[in-house]
Amino acid sequence: MRWSGWGGTTVETLTLRDEGAGITADGRITPTDDPATTLVHWAMRLDRGWRVRHLLVFTSDDGDQPDLWLAHDGEGSWRHVHGADRPDLAGCLDVDLTCTPFTETPLARRLDLGVGDHAELAVVHVDAVALEASPGRRRLTRLAPSRWRHQNLATGWAVDVDVDDDGLVLDEGGVSRRLADPAG
Repeated sequence: MRWSGWGGTTVETLTLRDEGAGITADGRITPTDDPATTLVHWAMRLDRGWRVRHLLVFTSDDGDQPDLWLAHDGEGSWRHVHGADRPDLAGCLDVDLTCTPFTETPLARRLDLGVGDHAELAVVHVDAVALEASPGRRRLTRLAPSRWRHQNLATGWAVDVDVDDDGLVLDEGGVSRRLADPAG
């Protein structure tokens, strides 16, 4: 699937693969006017419960090693794959990757919220441009069967997100929107 930023300057192409023990999400963000140039390439490995286990972020296509690679033990502990533990991220179960609407999907898939219910979550906020990961708090509210509100509890910023029947983002209010499949 593909998303466009509301400004129309970028397109993200996402591939999801079911790999038996889990799911791999692979996204590439390119400028609209130069689809051969990758601005950010990211990959996320999730377990069957839609919990992020690995996050890799590449900011160029000139190497096979990620610029940022975090691993999660499934219980709340994070570490750099080739480096130190990240005790500052302890307790965070979810990821908010700034460059993609996809990170809304694991939250909607993992949480069993009824319409009108909400949950407060500890998340790893990842700035894909600065390659920084920091802890954050989010409130996720289910507004309707296919509509969620995501709110950053530190800043108050909120966005309403419409999803399809699989929990994949159709419209991330003023941030991004899903594009029609070019093949269909």
